[in-house]
Amino acid sequence: RYELLLAWAYAEFREHSLERYDELADVLLASLHERLAPNDRLWTKLLLQMPRLPRTVLELLRSDVASAASPRLTLGLTTLRDLALQRDAWRPACLELLLELCTAGSAPLRAPSIRLVVSMAAGEGVAQAAAVDQIAARAHSHAAEELEAALAAEEEEE
Repeated sequence: RYELLLAWAYAEFREHSLERYDELADVLLASLHERLAPNDRLWTKLLLQMPRLPRTVLELLRSDVASAASPRLTLGLTTLRDLALQRDAWRPACLELLLELCTAGSAPLRAPSIRLVVSMAAGEGVAQAAAVDQIAARAHSHAAEELEAALAAEEEEE
């Protein structure tokens, strides 16, 4: 069923407009997201293999990681990591979401996000040196921005 789904997606991508492909992919991915078990890695595998991902995927992933109580949290985090590492066009958006989670108010949400970003920035399991450099640079600038914001907020309180 997975191979058939990918064959269909590639045929639609090649033979029709991007608008039509995105509309069909939106419906397909939303439906699969709803039907697959919260820990089914088929979701990640499909997102990595699709010829193009519609922007609505980011909202599905955001909902997966919105709460520490989400049954999809672990899969959502690892999917964000895998997309950031393996799909260059998705790296900025996925990394930004992961970095947002690193400063979340909830420690059960923040801690795994920090561990994930640190392992990415350290290059664990990453074959592309350029990806590691980009991730490390963005993580560093995000940390600096957060520190500046915290210091500014502290000065305002005084």
